[in-house]
Amino acid sequence: MNAVTIHAPLTPKADTAPHVVKLKVFWKTTQKWKAADIADFRQSVPRIAERLRQEQYWNKDGDIRSNKFTCEDFAIRVLCEYASTKGLPVKLTTGVRTYRNMELYDAGEHDRYASNKYGFSGMVMLTFGAPDMLNLGNTKQVNNDAVMPGDLLAQMNEKNTARHVQVVIQNDGSTIRVIQGNQEYKYPYRVLYWLSKKLGGGKDHSVANPAAQGYEGLPIIGEALYTRNGDKWSYKNLRSGFSSPDFLHQFVGRAWNFMEFNK
Repeated sequence: MNAVTIHAPLTPKADTAPHVVKLKVFWKTTQKWKAADIADFRQSVPRIAERLRQEQYWNKDGDIRSNKFTCEDFAIRVLCEYASTKGLPVKLTTGVRTYRNMELYDAGEHDRYASNKYGFSGMVMLTFGAPDMLNLGNTKQVNNDAVMPGDLLAQMNEKNTARHVQVVIQNDGSTIRVIQGNQEYKYPYRVLYWLSKKLGGGKDHSVANPAAQGYEGLPIIGEALYTRNGDKWSYKNLRSGFSSPDFLHQFVGRAWNFMEFNK
């Protein structure tokens, strides 16, 4: 293949005014994902997930609250908790746009979000749904029985899109432990969101906005287990008691596409 040369005009010497590129930095990328980082992430996931499950905080009114997450939001937050402390890049794509932990600043996109892991997570969560987990820029497929801590199990619907996501905490070959966020349907807030969109707003009232009063995420309340039984995997939710003798076949295994995050 012949080499391609691109010619670009140089800035004249007389032009001494600096050209400034402003970034929104949620956390600074200081390194790229490598095999050792991925292995350390997997080892760290059970601890991160448990901390997020138990963590409590005071809200602006002084009330004690627990973290709340929808299923996909919990998976995103676990990823960002690790990446932000290690200076590792995260790039997630939805039907709206691609989000990066460092990106060109835009007041309309960024001013409402803090420059930290909470701001980035909240920005992504606003448009990221369970179906986006299947985007090849976000995750890649792995065999269900080969999932590792930090991987995801995406429950598929009849249209072959993801409708629910679980975060894998452990897989010893005979049992798979998962933790998941959950969602409650808040009809009044959905009506409020619809009305606010009609008036030109919407984001502050979105049920997908973790900072909104009508956010539909729920506290993380427990774990679930898949147990191998021949070529099937039975399921039991340790909190609700729900069980199913062959539940894993409804899911597909997905692993974060770390190498894509590096690009």
